[in-house]
Amino acid sequence: QPFAEAPEFTVSFSTGGAQHVYPLRLPVVATCFLDPVQMTAEDYVARWRALDGQDREQQEIFNVNNVELETARVLLTEKMRIAQPPGVDRADVAVPTVSGVCTMRTGTQGPDGNPISVGALIRLEANAQARAYRVTVRAQHGKVSLALKNVIKAQLLQGS
Repeated sequence: QPFAEAPEFTVSFSTGGAQHVYPLRLPVVATCFLDPVQMTAEDYVARWRALDGQDREQQEIFNVNNVELETARVLLTEKMRIAQPPGVDRADVAVPTVSGVCTMRTGTQGPDGNPISVGALIRLEANAQARAYRVTVRAQHGKVSLALKNVIKAQLLQGS
């Protein structure tokens, strides 16, 4: 099942008459389960419109020390394994973008016996003058949108 936050579990035991309880967070993030999906610009735009509304979108604007679009593109495409659809993004506009397409693999089997995958579309806008990014994620499952948005934001903040 998709998750917005890393899964937690609690280890508890007694020793020497003392009770010990340790809540732990597993070192797993949503991007560990991503596969890139190749898509044309036309399909990207059509699917972007189709995923509008119904808690499918997560968006946030946040400031960073330095806006580096190429670093952000490498983060999405190479480190997070998100495909960049050709012909969607332009670097010669006032607010350049990096768009992406991926699917999150789950361990749950669908009716056909294959694992269920949840598609997601990403749009990252870079405003160098404001030293800010706006990340928007749309997916068929709200937790997938939230998880991907949170991981992308955290990675961009860490790199700035």
